[in-house]
Amino acid sequence: MRYLKFIGKSFLMLTIVLGAIIFYLIGTNSGNRVVINNLSYFLPGELAYEKISGRITSTLSIDDLSYHDKHLIAKIEHLELSIHATDLWHLVCNIKSLSIQNMHLQFAASNSKTNNNTDFDWSYLKHLHIENISMTDVFISNTRHQLIHINQFDNHLENNNHIYLFLITEQ
Repeated sequence: MRYLKFIGKSFLMLTIVLGAIIFYLIGTNSGNRVVINNLSYFLPGELAYEKISGRITSTLSIDDLSYHDKHLIAKIEHLELSIHATDLWHLVCNIKSLSIQNMHLQFAASNSKTNNNTDFDWSYLKHLHIENISMTDVFISNTRHQLIHINQFDNHLENNNHIYLFLITEQ
């Protein structure tokens, strides 16, 4: 009987500690910095930012975000993101609103004539849904020249409306 009480109290304490850690990681500014810093260990490239504020459970704001790997160099002056945090438990990222200001994407030119880039897997995007998106001053280029410039783009996506972005590569 004494062992059952000990096991019950230990389980309760473990639950409380794990709950506090999860709340810290997704519910506080400093927890968000820990999550973003540790996220970079799982990415094939290097992720950096100047300032982060807000919470994952509400609106997250990141200034001077940059990422680069052997296929992509991305720089965003200001990113504001609001997600349905409860969907993360199901490994789905439902973005309520996404605001991007002054983004530069530079893709490495492919040396292949078939443009089959097997090093980068885009399949994770099937679990990404965006409801509202706003972009200002977006530049997409490869190493040779600018491909796309979006001055201003605002869209509220309803039900079955979708945005399809096609990456233009040089042949």
